[in-house]
Amino acid sequence: MPRPRSVGCGLMVSSERNNGRRLWGVVLAAGESQRVRKLALRVFSRESPAQYSGASGGPSLIEHTVNGLACLVAPERIFTVIGNGHCVYLNPEVQLPGRLLEEPANRGTAAGVMLPLVYVLAQEPEATVLILPSDHFVLPDEQFVPNLERAAHLAECLPNRLVVLGAAPTRPQADFGWVEAGPFLEGMADFGARSVKRFYEEPSHEEAERFLQRGYFWNTRIMAVKARTLWTIGQQLFPGMLKRFENLLDLLKLINNGNASRDLEKLALRDVYRGLETANFSRRVLRAPEWITLLPMSDLSSTNWGHDGRVAARQMRSSYLRLA
Repeated sequence: MPRPRSVGCGLMVSSERNNGRRLWGVVLAAGESQRVRKLALRVFSRESPAQYSGASGGPSLIEHTVNGLACLVAPERIFTVIGNGHCVYLNPEVQLPGRLLEEPANRGTAAGVMLPLVYVLAQEPEATVLILPSDHFVLPDEQFVPNLERAAHLAECLPNRLVVLGAAPTRPQADFGWVEAGPFLEGMADFGARSVKRFYEEPSHEEAERFLQRGYFWNTRIMAVKARTLWTIGQQLFPGMLKRFENLLDLLKLINNGNASRDLEKLALRDVYRGLETANFSRRVLRAPEWITLLPMSDLSSTNWGHDGRVAARQMRSSYLRLA
């Protein structure tokens, strides 16, 4: 198996090509699974969240993900969300493209998604946003980055919908999320865009066997969406949380216009997270598939990090997206 490598931008697409588009990127890297911390300690002799670990001297998961996104999105339009205190896990010799946003506290993935969205909306309300988890390696890069661009383009064509990338499964993996696809969207069959009947989170092995036979997809958790649409979804599903983030949004607009001091930003962020509800983004959003469009990735399948036996046995080589 090829060694995971840094993503190069000599691809079909590049951030330069997208400079004229309102395309922004978010990398979610605030996860703190205790199971994966112990795995990282066993495999790498270093207890840290998995996204900060790398294999055989290669780039960490977070480095690989951010650098891959930078092939498509201008660095100044990338936000990487990390957990409180996670700065100590970053390689000081590596300068990640874009800006780091450190959450003051762990309030679940809903806050992790809405925080960078506020920063995007404060600068470009009409933006299209790509959202990537930081627990995937991508092999080969030349296949994956164009799929991201397809997702962004589809989100612009369907501005009121959330686009989720699906991957063709290669086995009945019970601890993955699965997607039951509906019919192709009208006028979008050539593009491959489909409606969603239902999402399934961590089914039984017997269910996973059945899903594989029926042609369901793995949920990669990679999303593309218009910023305003995601904000509207957040207002419906997490109204209390969005009220708090709205205060931060108003302040950031003032700061960007030169009408408030940047020194207020950190204080405002702490205030938002003080007493903020803890909520899981996927569990709430996936209950409403009418908002969601599935875009199967071309010739790609997916595996991710958090599976102890497989990862330990392969020394972290099982964390990748690869050709099926």
